[in-house]
Amino acid sequence: MKDFISLLKGERSGNSLSTLADSVESHLMAFAAEHSRKENAKIDLDKFRREV
Repeated sequence: MKDFISLLKGERSGNSLSTLADSVESHLMAFAAEHSRKENAKIDLDKFRREV
């Protein structure tokens, strides 16, 4: 959590393995995958991103 707050402040911590943008993108993909599983449908990630 401390590392996350540092990233939000624009500080760069040596403990972080990924950028905030990369973490958000990976979570978005996970949410889209879960939506796809529940709906049994293909997901257009760009459209999903706009709708979230």
